Amino acid sequence: MRSLRLAVLVTCVASVAHAELSPAHQVAALQSAMRQQWGEHLFWVREAARATVRGESAAATEAEQEVVTNLLEMARSLEPFYGKAAGEKLFMLLNGQWSGIRAHARAVKREDQPAQEAALKALNRNADAIAAFFADVNPNLKMDAVRPMLLTQVGHHGDQDLQLMQKAYADEARTWQVLRTGALALADTLGEAIGKQFPEKLKDVSATR
Repeated sequence: MRSLRLAVLVTCVASVAHAELSPAHQVAALQSAMRQQWGEHLFWVREAARATVRGESAAATEAEQEVVTNLLEMARSLEPFYGKAAGEKLFMLLNGQWSGIRAHARAVKREDQPAQEAALKALNRNADAIAAFFADVNPNLKMDAVRPMLLTQVGHHGDQDLQLMQKAYADEARTWQVLRTGALALADTLGEAIGKQFPEKLKDVSATR
């Protein structure tokens, strides 16, 4: 199951490449696969936060493990484009972002305001590093375009934790929708930029699988 999930991005791209569809369709397949990955990421982050604020340690641990597995898959799925070293660096950065989100949820559970603020500051710094990474590997991903998207997500994750703790479920549901919209927009932005940078490599990836 894990290997199938890890291969989802390449499989989707390969299917349209072999069908000799247009480059636009190939990019759309890439975006669709990345949307699936980012959507799964948000699902497990939400589950982890929900279990954390409820004090359900076993459920929180399981969800946290799923988050890390998902992040590893997301990073590895870009290795055909940027190489193994870049994939490893991206995983380190994404995992750092997740560590900050988890720290914030735990601080909310403890009602530790200074720790909450420290976690958000760390998340903002790490968001800068992620944006810088993408700007470095892809000239189509300008830092001033990606950074605001990441910082907005940070703020919403902070809101989500507090709303779950306060049992403000209607507010949290709205925050979830905003988070999801932002994550899907980020996936589309990344997919489009990769397609522009590697107009032939989508076919190259499919040919090697």
